[in-house]
Amino acid sequence: MEKTLPIDPHLNALLASQAEMRAPTGIPEIRARAEANAKTLPRRNINVATTRELTVTGSAGPINARLYLPTYGDPHPLTVFFHGGGFISGSLATHDHLCCELAQGAATAVLSIDYRLLPEHPVAAAIDDAYAALCWAADHGTELGVDSTRLALAGDSVGGHLALASSLRARDEGGPHIKAQLLLYPPVDFTGTTYPSIEENGEGFGLTAEQNSMLQALIAPTREIAEDPLVSPLRFADFADLPPSLVATAEFDILRDEGTALAAALRSAGVDVTHHSCQGMIHGFGNLTGVSTAAAAALDAATNWLRQHLDNPHSGR
Repeated sequence: MEKTLPIDPHLNALLASQAEMRAPTGIPEIRARAEANAKTLPRRNINVATTRELTVTGSAGPINARLYLPTYGDPHPLTVFFHGGGFISGSLATHDHLCCELAQGAATAVLSIDYRLLPEHPVAAAIDDAYAALCWAADHGTELGVDSTRLALAGDSVGGHLALASSLRARDEGGPHIKAQLLLYPPVDFTGTTYPSIEENGEGFGLTAEQNSMLQALIAPTREIAEDPLVSPLRFADFADLPPSLVATAEFDILRDEGTALAAALRSAGVDVTHHSCQGMIHGFGNLTGVSTAAAAALDAATNWLRQHLDNPHSGR
């Protein structure tokens, strides 16, 4: 894919500064770096009305969650959010500001889920936790003080994968009705397929081809796991009857072509799908809105789409 515009200069400067740092080695250090970045990266001045720590019923017991209520738009619809981090890192803290932006931008309550991670648990644990949390949220709207009849799913990176997997399970297992799903640069194929975007963007843009290969081996150590449609959702035979979907891809992201293929598959199945091809962006731009005005604009476009699909008449922060 020929690059039509250069990388966003603010993101390019961030990448240059990160290149001077030693790359983390080992999962504990990767997790620590993610937590540190969440504390040090610039943020936009966006505040929600309240946040509340709680536990929800996961697939194997209670898991932590955090509820965000925006400052306007009551009664609030509910968006269940899953963080990124390659299934090995990420937490409620690493995506706290992204959840604030989602809540305020879409005038929706956001329930952020702290699902179980690799390597302590197999990838199936995260998939099962995500779906269990969705079902719990749908049944506890009154307790949460939200309108859970207007229910959405959202996630970034592997969080987008979990949102999609949960949506597919809800369709096939008689689960909650989902009004919309917001999928930010999701990985949807762990079978080892080599997409052109992996070769084009495999080095120097944050998420590298080497890191992706390491994650593939952890997430799907066998061919059987890799080809499970809930692990590699792009392998699902049928995408019909899924909710309206926004798939956002980043131009300088190794996962760009997976997301583009997903949008095409959804469209072919008759799903109401919007594909935001975000020029000049890198993987993880949803967490970089305080660094780049272009990243902020891309996330704002996504949250505006979600607000509209939740039948929310409110239109501003």
